Amino acid sequence: MPVTEYSLFDHRIVTGKGALSVLKKDLALRDFQKILVLCDANTVRHCLPLLLEEVPVLSSAFVMQIPAGESNKTISTTMTIWEEMTRL
Repeated sequence: MPVTEYSLFDHRIVTGKGALSVLKKDLALRDFQKILVLCDANTVRHCLPLLLEEVPVLSSAFVMQIPAGESNKTISTTMTIWEEMTRL
């Protein structure tokens, strides 16, 4: 699937083959003070190593891991994410 871009409010969502190239370009064009990568336990194990290999600049990012599963998609989990982002 080629790269597809969507808009959600003021945010751009990029999916498909080549999306990581778009991410690398976007990160190179901006000077971020901090970057947070949000993962669940499965993503940390299976996807994060691939992401860091493809986008090395993310190796200095903060990685926040939340529990996997639908039961963790709650307001409480969202509050934990917000609190960690505020702390960082």
